[in-house]
Amino acid sequence: MQGWIQLHRKILKSDMWRNFNAKQRDVTITLLLMASHKGNRWEYGGEIHEVQPGQFVTSLDSIEDQCAKDVSIQNIKTTLTKLKRWGFLDWEPLPNNRGRIITITNWEKYQRMPEDKEQPEPKPEPAPKQKEKDGKEPPEKKSSTPYDIEFENLWQEYPKKKGKAKARVAYRRHRKNGVSEEDFRAALDRYKTEVQQKGTPQQYIKHGSTFFNSGFEDYLEEEPTPDNLMNITERSYTTPGADDTQKYLDALFG
Repeated sequence: MQGWIQLHRKILKSDMWRNFNAKQRDVTITLLLMASHKGNRWEYGGEIHEVQPGQFVTSLDSIEDQCAKDVSIQNIKTTLTKLKRWGFLDWEPLPNNRGRIITITNWEKYQRMPEDKEQPEPKPEPAPKQKEKDGKEPPEKKSSTPYDIEFENLWQEYPKKKGKAKARVAYRRHRKNGVSEEDFRAALDRYKTEVQQKGTPQQYIKHGSTFFNSGFEDYLEEEPTPDNLMNITERSYTTPGADDTQKYLDALFG
């Protein structure tokens, strides 16, 4: 006889187990070990008997052989009577007193092995198109590089969070090429102000990937050049006199 049985810990709290002495507990465990795990044909007394899971054909002498040496036939009879009374098992004699068929009650409930149980069918993995159906991008792996931390802070403020993965790559590239975090933040603030002042509809706001790739360049502060100074001076001195002209030249050429 091969295999194993399952023994639940809750048996320790059962009234039946608490009322049994050591020999009766020995007999109980022995009977569980002797039961057939699956349907089988059993030869006993020169005859073939068909048994179901949890059943077996035996005799008092055979049970005694499997128990501890201090367990007697009378101990086995007493235990069988008690187990039947508690509803743990049932038994019926074979013809001509050649033995008995013992049936462990609720065998399927407590002794069915995990591999015998029906496992729920695994849910199929959604196809790539299903994952993108709702328009959401797959979650990105978190990174702790300085550029990524800067990007995350800027991304939280951007008004249209589309194309985050591409935006992150573009931000890294520009940072490595010399564009500072302050430049990006200043450009972002100017663009947000423009969107707010103009009331730009949501559908016309630049995607994040567009802004961080090249769109931010339109909102960088212009460096002072002679042309810029000329425009500023012309706006400041609409009717220059001699003194004003000298001031203009000083401002233009230092």
